Amino acid sequence: MNTRAGLLALLLLCACQREQWELPAALGTPQRSSNYSAAAELPPSIPLLLPLDAADTSGCVVPPLVLSSRRWIMATSGGSLLSVSPTRVDWLFRLPGGATATSLAADSSRVYALATDGLLYALSHEGKLLWSTAAFAPLDSGAAYAHLLPFSDGVLAASLAGELLCFSGDGRLRWRSNRAAPIGRLPAAFADAVALSSGPGVPGETDTLVLLDASTGQQRWARALPLTAISSGPVVGDRFLAVAGIRYNPESSPAAVLHAFSPTGELLWSQLLPAPARFLATADSSLYVGIGSTGVGNPISGVLCFSRQGKLLWKLYLQAELTAPPIVFRQALLCLARQGGALGAYVLSREDGSLREVLSLSEAPPLVLVPAVTPDGEVLLGWSHRLGLLRLSYHPWKWLFP
Repeated sequence: MNTRAGLLALLLLCACQREQWELPAALGTPQRSSNYSAAAELPPSIPLLLPLDAADTSGCVVPPLVLSSRRWIMATSGGSLLSVSPTRVDWLFRLPGGATATSLAADSSRVYALATDGLLYALSHEGKLLWSTAAFAPLDSGAAYAHLLPFSDGVLAASLAGELLCFSGDGRLRWRSNRAAPIGRLPAAFADAVALSSGPGVPGETDTLVLLDASTGQQRWARALPLTAISSGPVVGDRFLAVAGIRYNPESSPAAVLHAFSPTGELLWSQLLPAPARFLATADSSLYVGIGSTGVGNPISGVLCFSRQGKLLWKLYLQAELTAPPIVFRQALLCLARQGGALGAYVLSREDGSLREVLSLSEAPPLVLVPAVTPDGEVLLGWSHRLGLLRLSYHPWKWLFP
């Protein structure tokens, strides 16, 4: 990539682009749906490499957190949180004691970071520390944490051991829930509730899909999946929840399964999958499933599209390894996948799954392979070896002539 040409394109893009704001979300939307169909018609296709300079230039440890189309929060291996715009670093906050962030989230006026010291930190959007509180045991004691789940005024933090803590924006503990079993890494917002997987997640045991009241933490319902280890989800679709897993049977081979549940916990349908699901994404009434096999030979991945009623609409196989859930735009999906050591972005039609385009990202440095998406549809990937971003953008004409 020509550095001078890239810089000129970036300056022109920044001059044309209008800043857009929305409630921020970590790792896709709070529904974990990866649905950005309201952001853009098609995925972006212009890669820009943006090295950044600051007092701490160590690499990213978690995906960027999007505050607006032109303001992003990044967390480094050196223990810093940084607010970044397309051309500069606006502020830097150093976590104390050598801690680093394990997860980021935000509401309309605060940025939250759950750190390796077990503390939850809340900063203003301008980088001022508002409060911090001890949430869990430190990571080096053997603890492990789920990803933060943001609300409109607060955040849910959870340990994988099964302890959930819901905080208001001013740091008050709204509720605490201690599950009797481990939980999954990605709790999801489902209307006024929180959906999560619970269970040992091991062969031959039974995992459970649980729905909690978001305001009290009280359990509304729980649905056990006999002899099934949940491998992906829950994700929230149009009046349904979806999870995928592996069902074990001592008398036959393990089976990859996909389940959809109603808001009241009724099983709507189940489907067998050709391989275990690694990722789920939803948009409108469609459910997209990323499956993968990394056995002998080259990895093979598949993207399957199901209707809300459980009908398989289309499927497409790629000789590459999916690294993140499909990102859903109005007309197409963007799937990030590795083939050998090279990363590519595969653009698939939402209508029939046909492959429209493959974008080579082979010139990119080592990356944190979970993307973030801005309100206007740009895709951001943090560099893992030093401070910087891979920014998939649009031609500046998009903003000159919307």
